[in-house]
Amino acid sequence: HAAAQRSLAVLYVAGDGVRRDDKEAVEWYKRAANGGDALAQVEMGVRYATGHGVPKNDDVALRWEELAAAQGNGEALRYLGLRFEEGHGVPVDAAKAVSYFLQAAEAGDAIGMCELGEMYAAGKGVARSDRDAYRWFFTSVVAGTRKCEPAQRAAGTRLPKPEREAAERDAAAWAARF
Repeated sequence: HAAAQRSLAVLYVAGDGVRRDDKEAVEWYKRAANGGDALAQVEMGVRYATGHGVPKNDDVALRWEELAAAQGNGEALRYLGLRFEEGHGVPVDAAKAVSYFLQAAEAGDAIGMCELGEMYAAGKGVARSDRDAYRWFFTSVVAGTRKCEPAQRAAGTRLPKPEREAAERDAAAWAARF
């Protein structure tokens, strides 16, 4: 029933077949999230993190994100990575952020791949590596996000052609898994 409850929440958000009602949407998202729906748990985490339709509360947001992440949800894993990178409701921990971004990437989250590339490019939580940064930027683009195209191009200019081509092969092989 949790997926159906989440679907009903989406209808209330959009006003599709029902009057648009964010308060009602939150109630249905909460029911779905309590029923174990990872997508609804992510939505509740986002809502508590931003204060959208609920009081802003980083502790509650973190709890919802952790529940969704425990189910392997890539978006939730990425949000946890961002929390630890930026210190939202948790102490800054770049190594933990990298771990969450890697898990998000392994779950197929293209933006998580991009975030991981940014960590390699900056040397945050990992040794700085243009090759690894380029590989993750390229992988994120192959996986469907354009967010990292400028960073991919910039990182690519810092690599010799054979290294760039090897990174592209690695990225294509990685992205083919999804």
